[in-house]
Amino acid sequence: MSLVTDYLQYANDNGACIGGVQPLNGQLSIFGDIFMKHYFVLFDKTQSSPQTPDSSSPEREAKAVQPVGVKDVLSVIGADGKVDWRSVDGYLHLPGQINWLSWLSKPHQYLVHHFLTGVTQCISLHPSIHAEYCSALAPLALNKEHGVHLLSACLVAAARHRQSLGHKYNDSYIDKLATLSIGHLARQPIGKNNKINQAAAATALVLCIAEIQAGGEKPDTWKIHLKGAKAILATQENDQPDSPTLRLLRRWCQSLDILSMSAGKPSAVPNLLNKVDPGYIDMFEGFSTSLVPIFQEMAEVGRDAVAIQTLQAASAPGSAIHTLAQTLRHRCIRLDQQIGMQAYIPCRVRDLSLTVVDGTFHDYQALNEIYHHAARLEIRINLLLKPLDDPETMDIVKAGVACLKRMELKWSRPACKTLHSAFSIGSAAHDKDDRAFIIDWLDRLNQLFAMGNVLHARTILLEHWERLDAGLPFMRPRALAGKKGWDLIFY
Repeated sequence: MSLVTDYLQYANDNGACIGGVQPLNGQLSIFGDIFMKHYFVLFDKTQSSPQTPDSSSPEREAKAVQPVGVKDVLSVIGADGKVDWRSVDGYLHLPGQINWLSWLSKPHQYLVHHFLTGVTQCISLHPSIHAEYCSALAPLALNKEHGVHLLSACLVAAARHRQSLGHKYNDSYIDKLATLSIGHLARQPIGKNNKINQAAAATALVLCIAEIQAGGEKPDTWKIHLKGAKAILATQENDQPDSPTLRLLRRWCQSLDILSMSAGKPSAVPNLLNKVDPGYIDMFEGFSTSLVPIFQEMAEVGRDAVAIQTLQAASAPGSAIHTLAQTLRHRCIRLDQQIGMQAYIPCRVRDLSLTVVDGTFHDYQALNEIYHHAARLEIRINLLLKPLDDPETMDIVKAGVACLKRMELKWSRPACKTLHSAFSIGSAAHDKDDRAFIIDWLDRLNQLFAMGNVLHARTILLEHWERLDAGLPFMRPRALAGKKGWDLIFY
């Protein structure tokens, strides 16, 4: 094994250099920490043969990595750690042999590649957003100066995603990678400088995505990671101009935070959007910025509804509680009407020069419209308790299905963010044809993106419909997920 001489300084103690090479029993020895800086090492105490993330051979692994036809990010990382996308000529297939990053094992090299060419596409609404993810995350993850927390998190997310694709990965091994990532993250001197903060925030967000991919089977875990990312980003000075990396991390964090409100969790979402022009479709979110305060209010109304139900169950019937319930109901009706009026208002897509030819502009318009329909259905079904055969509710479901049919289901397109809306529409679907279409849409989402929360959403919808058709008491679909121990967010 060889070491870069720059890494041989172990520590700086009040100006005195403590070397990483020290005498031991008359011989020279190198501190283990020095090797940990230079190599990615995961210690495994199992007695069986050494474990790898996947028992497949490199040749088989290379053929299995999906998708193909995406830009090979790592081949264009310069010596300064920046990615020059202009130097990429067309689209490249995954090479049969990957020879970069020799300090990583071959299975880990493939996982890094899969994270950048697979996982990041699952959360990108446009190729330019995918490029931003890779340009920001690749240099941060591959810089070992401050530890391997982000790199480990990327390996976790890639391994989880490949599990969903049907590849065999050892759960305990993935858990060890996650533990390694969290351990290194906990030792970071947050606030020391921007690079440390950005790598730490990116680590928390990637771990959050990994938990979401796994279907939320560890309750509250993704929320904890998201909360950590928000706290780290809050340490960044707001009076300084954002770097492209910081701007991406903030918008990514905001995107997750807004969807967390759909799970009934009110949140003080930082106002990172344009205050002057609120009536546009944000290319990162996929819907009109005018919906953000509405989502916030919906979460608050949901919280108030739970509180009133608790009061009603614990108290004798009284006019005060009845008045509160009626006030809340009128608030829900007003929200429903407000969203309905906004649904068909044309909006422009910000930061994009889209043409009718590529279809992306129309997909953004359809995604914006479907988010409005989904929001109305959540209010009508979960808060106003409208029956599924209510004529207006059925019309909204039909409109939502029509929007989905207009969209093109491809990598790095707006359709990748339809899971939340498809689930909301499916929760309110009464017609058999509408239900069949929603299941088919979820199957196509799963086939293309292979996210664990898609399968869980499908399972919940089928159980929800079975209960409704059997005449059982109404139970919110998210409550059904909670009974299974699934903390779902449809991202």
